[in-house]
Amino acid sequence: EGGGDDGDGNLVPTLIEKLVAPVVEHAVKQCWNPLSLDQSVRLAHVVKEMLVYLEPGECEAMRRILSCVRAKLSECVESRCEIPAWAPVVTAAAPMAESHARRRFGVAVRCLRVVIAWDGVLPTSELRSLACDRIVAGFMSPRLRLLLAQPGECLARIERLIAAIPPDWLTHSSVKVVRDVASTLGQAVRSQPEAHGAAAVEADGGAGKALDP
Repeated sequence: EGGGDDGDGNLVPTLIEKLVAPVVEHAVKQCWNPLSLDQSVRLAHVVKEMLVYLEPGECEAMRRILSCVRAKLSECVESRCEIPAWAPVVTAAAPMAESHARRRFGVAVRCLRVVIAWDGVLPTSELRSLACDRIVAGFMSPRLRLLLAQPGECLARIERLIAAIPPDWLTHSSVKVVRDVASTLGQAVRSQPEAHGAAAVEADGGAGKALDP
């Protein structure tokens, strides 16, 4: 009887390993677009459910799936999150350049949300490092510093960035650079409220001309 109970207890994990894991592995490797937040959320949910039954330390298929997820997230961050370091004086003279930079910032925000979607599947510390160290500190913060010359645009970018990050991740040391930019922006506005107020209105008006992804 004991052997029968063990067999029944292993039935679901065995079925998932033999039938579900190959399909999910193929989806991760061949079908998943890491830039799609919807795909990422759905796939992360499936993999998280699989982890209830399959221990990566004991299941080779599970190890391959998680390894592929890590690799594709890292590749997406490194290849798609770069934002042009064009000074505001350059983008002001070329509206298309400004729109392009704004879209690139939007892509970085989307990548940030995709990485966060895998929390609970991959270790939080690993994802926090990828999100905060690479995306926020490595790609987004330099753009925010440049946007200090455009207070309204800078504030809108900061708000969108903060909205995408889980509250408990905001204490990460890499996010401090964003707080520093926000503090500098606040000091500048307080020191010259009229000048920066007019600039903010102008920047906010321009922000509506280009849609972020």
